[in-house]
Amino acid sequence: MDVGLRSLRYFLTVAEEENISRAAERLHIAQPALSRRMSDLESQMGISLFVRTGRSIRLTFAGQHFLTQARDLISRLDRIFESVRELDGQQSKELRVGYVPSMSSRILPEVLKEMRRACPWIRVTLFDLDTSSMVKGLADGDLGAALLVRIPGTPLRGIDYHEITRHSPCVVMSTGHPLSARDELDVAEITGFPIVVFCRKGYPEHHRWLEGIFGRPNQMKIQTECDSVASMLAMVESGEGVAVVQEGFESLSPGLVVARPIRNAVAHRFSFGIACRSRESSPELQELVRLVIASAGKSGSFGSVS
Repeated sequence: MDVGLRSLRYFLTVAEEENISRAAERLHIAQPALSRRMSDLESQMGISLFVRTGRSIRLTFAGQHFLTQARDLISRLDRIFESVRELDGQQSKELRVGYVPSMSSRILPEVLKEMRRACPWIRVTLFDLDTSSMVKGLADGDLGAALLVRIPGTPLRGIDYHEITRHSPCVVMSTGHPLSARDELDVAEITGFPIVVFCRKGYPEHHRWLEGIFGRPNQMKIQTECDSVASMLAMVESGEGVAVVQEGFESLSPGLVVARPIRNAVAHRFSFGIACRSRESSPELQELVRLVIASAGKSGSFGSVS
């Protein structure tokens, strides 16, 4: 049976008007064409929907039941059409998100999957940036959100920050490094070895953190400065130096590097979270923040917020 949507809408109008002429005027079609359409509908269904008496028309018992079902069907279809139109109009929306790969890689896959499910009209675009660039991007409106390290002592003006965890420092080294035989390390033990760090210009928070751990910059025997996580991992894997980074960093290169905790380093834990511009309250951004916090909470490897 092929009962078209237009035939159903015509039927609803005729049932409401109880008169073919008035219904035809309302639908802006010729009366004979509307009469034929109703007769064809009855033939397709094999039942009488109307009782025709002169110029008036009324529903049969079957027609009344069909009217109830048709109204419900049309209402549901209208809601479907409206949601699809809204989705089509929103497909071009983009949410630009800055992130730190070494700290975000464990939660981002799940967050992106859930974001697609919750807000399919949003295209999330990721930007691997240093913290300074992310803060500037948020302030300028180039980014909608950022997964970043909170720089100690630096106010985030006009930015809302949601902490999701605090990280403890550890020493990452190649698997054959002399320090890899230790279960735990003192800061003094590290100072005798070349250290690989992130470049100061792009990662000022990294250097402030290291200076807090080592006490003075000149206590660090800096081997080289790296502009990315990938370059730091390459240097550590090759044995060029060790890196003092956050716990979990070693998971980015399993089997090639190992991590050892630094003894009595609780005071040097640092904050990691998601930031967005103040007064930015789009439902999509709020959903992203919620998903990031929820996903981080599921991962025991992320430690806890204190």
